[in-house]
Amino acid sequence: IDNLWVGKFYGETGLGLYNRAYMLMSMPVNVIRGHINTVMYPVIVNKSLTKQEIKTEMIHFIKLISAVLSFPAIVFILFPNRLSVFLWGENWNGVGEYLGILSIALLLLGFTQLSNSLYVILRKEKVWLINGIISGIVVMALISVGVMFSINAMIYGYLAALLFVSLPLTFYLGYYRSFSFSLREIVSVAGYNYVGAITFFILKLMALDALLIYPAVFVAGVSLLRVIGYVKFLNAEKNIVNE
Repeated sequence: IDNLWVGKFYGETGLGLYNRAYMLMSMPVNVIRGHINTVMYPVIVNKSLTKQEIKTEMIHFIKLISAVLSFPAIVFILFPNRLSVFLWGENWNGVGEYLGILSIALLLLGFTQLSNSLYVILRKEKVWLINGIISGIVVMALISVGVMFSINAMIYGYLAALLFVSLPLTFYLGYYRSFSFSLREIVSVAGYNYVGAITFFILKLMALDALLIYPAVFVAGVSLLRVIGYVKFLNAEKNIVNE
């Protein structure tokens, strides 16, 4: 729907710039998508693990994925124009205008991709369908309203749908109802990404780009700690197995 409206209202130039921005933003998600089932399926079907052990493995892996996706998101948000010029040259400088806003979604898309896989692995396809229908309608509606004003407004509409409807619905129907996560566990897994994304959203919306460095440092710091924590978790598991 976004490509349809952008092409219709802003022509080939607008569509070309927007598509490049979306392609670059979504590339990290596409890279990890193929590895999610490879890791999660053996964990969940492992009959030697208790439910709590399975959940512990899931929580650590979800934290790792969200942390890994945070690093490219921060680079895209802080340096969109420089990155666009570096990759495609001065003629594509306009890609950065959209990349800096779109990349806020990258902080959150890991949770969506993980939930999609978990719905299938745990045979919760009906819940996934309901989640997808409601989220899709809201996303399309806000995109369709936003694009009437500008491509930037369309992207903000998409982010608003993701932040305030789609992701909360996924956390409730998916992580809470279907995957048996407690509210505390959901906050532990997604809280800092969600708060970081909202902060970036507000700062970009208010054109306060000079302040973006502060949430970026916060998100990068927590992400680094989570990657280190996952490595320690793997080492601890390995030691237990060896013993």
